[in-house]
Amino acid sequence: MDVNTMGVLHVLNFAKHCPKIKIFMQISTAYVCGEIKDEKIIVQEKPFEMGQTLKESSKLDITEEMNLLKNKIDELRSKNATENTIKNALKDYGIERANLYGWPNTYVFTKAMGEMQLVHHKDNVPLIIIRPTMVTSTLNDPFPGWIEGLRTLDNIICSYGQGKITSFLGHPKTILDIVLNVVNKAFFQCSQDVYDDSYKKFKRLTRLVEVYKPYLFFKGVFDDSNTQNLRRATSNNIEVVGLNFDPNSINWKDYMMNTHIPGLVKYALK
Repeated sequence: MDVNTMGVLHVLNFAKHCPKIKIFMQISTAYVCGEIKDEKIIVQEKPFEMGQTLKESSKLDITEEMNLLKNKIDELRSKNATENTIKNALKDYGIERANLYGWPNTYVFTKAMGEMQLVHHKDNVPLIIIRPTMVTSTLNDPFPGWIEGLRTLDNIICSYGQGKITSFLGHPKTILDIVLNVVNKAFFQCSQDVYDDSYKKFKRLTRLVEVYKPYLFFKGVFDDSNTQNLRRATSNNIEVVGLNFDPNSINWKDYMMNTHIPGLVKYALK
């Protein structure tokens, strides 16, 4: 809430005092759309209106959510709860609030509220919201395979490579949308500790399945017409000739096997 929802508003308010500002770019996530139940639904690029939710029967008040969160923390601290207990309680509480309005987890819920803040309060600031899907390592720049920490698919890849999990659930027809890392930004991370005994291994797998279910069983298809139009409009522009962002030009198998996974070993696992 402090970073994804309120943090972007603080930065926007700072940007309003920059007289030479050219653009305000917010990195959000494609999964602010929530879980898609129907097969192959086209997910449009539409901004959120303030208070909009994914359930027609509900209305979201961000200020009220902040107050509820503060009250929850005060309640836990009044009971002398440890910081670890508070952290775990807030995870559950966050998912409860996210589910109430139709989002599957706190990450996409707080990102969606951050978008609402920007769209509602932007005034005359030129605003671009980018919604990447699952972010992996770099293809070329600053060098191949660079990545900061484990994120999205990498928790599964590394756990499988280390023998901590031997299989994982998913839908055979799900399209896994992957975006090569272009900025120094962590988009999703499951940082639960890895334990050795069988019971805790099972608990970890259960937690991973819970976290990744909205993505591994995602049934929608993201509309990328804006990106396609941008690529066509800049195809003959010599200033952007080096910014090749056509996914069809990438050998994905070669990238995963010879760039991404070696990059995980070198930069993330060290």
